[in-house]
Amino acid sequence: MLRKTLRLSIIGINIMLICKCLSAGNWSYTDSMNITRHHHTTTLLQDGKVLVCAGGWNGLYQTASCQIYSPLTYTWSSTDSLHIHREKHTATLLPNGKVLVAGGFYYDQYTLASCEIYDPSTSSWTYTDSMGTKRRLHTATLFPDGKVFVVSGYGAGTSCEIYDYATGNWSPTDSTEIQRFNHTATLLSNGKVLVVAGHSGSGPLSSCEIYDPTYGTWSITDSLNQARYGHTATLLPDGKVLVSGGWPITSSCEIYDPQTEEWAYTDSMNSQRVYHTATLFSNTAILVAGGYFYPGAISTCEIYDVTTHTWAMTDSLNTERFFHTAILLQDSAVFVTGGEARYNYTSSCEIYDSLTGIEETTVKEQIPHISILPNPFSTKTSIKYMQKKRTNVEILIYNSLGQKIKSLVSKTQNPGSYTIYWDGKDKEGRELASGVYFCKFEAGYFKDTKKLLILK
Repeated sequence: MLRKTLRLSIIGINIMLICKCLSAGNWSYTDSMNITRHHHTTTLLQDGKVLVCAGGWNGLYQTASCQIYSPLTYTWSSTDSLHIHREKHTATLLPNGKVLVAGGFYYDQYTLASCEIYDPSTSSWTYTDSMGTKRRLHTATLFPDGKVFVVSGYGAGTSCEIYDYATGNWSPTDSTEIQRFNHTATLLSNGKVLVVAGHSGSGPLSSCEIYDPTYGTWSITDSLNQARYGHTATLLPDGKVLVSGGWPITSSCEIYDPQTEEWAYTDSMNSQRVYHTATLFSNTAILVAGGYFYPGAISTCEIYDVTTHTWAMTDSLNTERFFHTAILLQDSAVFVTGGEARYNYTSSCEIYDSLTGIEETTVKEQIPHISILPNPFSTKTSIKYMQKKRTNVEILIYNSLGQKIKSLVSKTQNPGSYTIYWDGKDKEGRELASGVYFCKFEAGYFKDTKKLLILK
């Protein structure tokens, strides 16, 4: 764990905190998408916004609709739809800021070879060259030269192709030794691509292959100790690759070392899971979120410490989900969208803020504090606070004129951490207009005021 020393001065008193960080954090809801989605894609655009594309809708159909999420306002807005409905496709940010969507599945046309390009400057989609082979559940990897490398996939056998964004054309390259889908592909520090296991069409694989773009050829490398698909693969800061979970449902994890070309077990997760997400943040930890475990979606989350190679539980998602997406925003928060919940499909989205939690804190005195996320917000925000001793707690909302709008908390509480939610309404239940408001927090002698911004 990363150890940090923080020196704070409150009311003229210096207080030293020794903190063990990164294994704590909190999930908060943010604005929901306009429809439920699963097997969709999310792409972080160059301006920091997020493009969500297509996906399965309501469990029965595919959609062509797309939306843009703004982390600054915590809201979604509509944008141009794809020409073809699809799910189980890939989306890749190109060096010119455009987004390439390739392949996927549409019930009317089955597996797709068609591809489209999204231009953020015009907020529009245009067709580009189709792949030579139809495919879904494939992988797409961006090379340093800006070309896109797609590998295998359902219905594609062992075929692989490369897209040149400068010419807008696909060209075939060397095929894999084994056909696979639901696999992972990781760009290694040496420029090669590691493809890990997946499904062969008859069962889970353990085999792995390395693609060398210099020669355009594949070679077999060490196999996983345990066959799996629906797993995650994450490039670690030291150049190794961490694989976690997968089907058959497992909690086991393995690390691949490109220097020795060997796999070795590492610490297992606390929960078995498949179809989860894994996101590297702060360059020191990997957040695994949700997934599937009998009898359905789960909400538990864990953090892998890349320095100690151990897992620790962290705050659970507010909505259990699998077949969702997770992306790292520019402020290092993890943004999760959609997926399949326990009994339905969801349009809900959540943000994990790793800075809102501190674990194993040794203090001379714990300091009351309050945090609000999202802020700005449109319909709902969470207010998290902590007080050090049993005392009277007041949380009040004021407008910019200093008039009290609503009392959210007014009672005596035991020491600890709490979370409440505010829906942006006054004490009469009326929705407040867009503008600046203030949240006043009092716990005993401690007082703090946070600015809130409602954007509608």
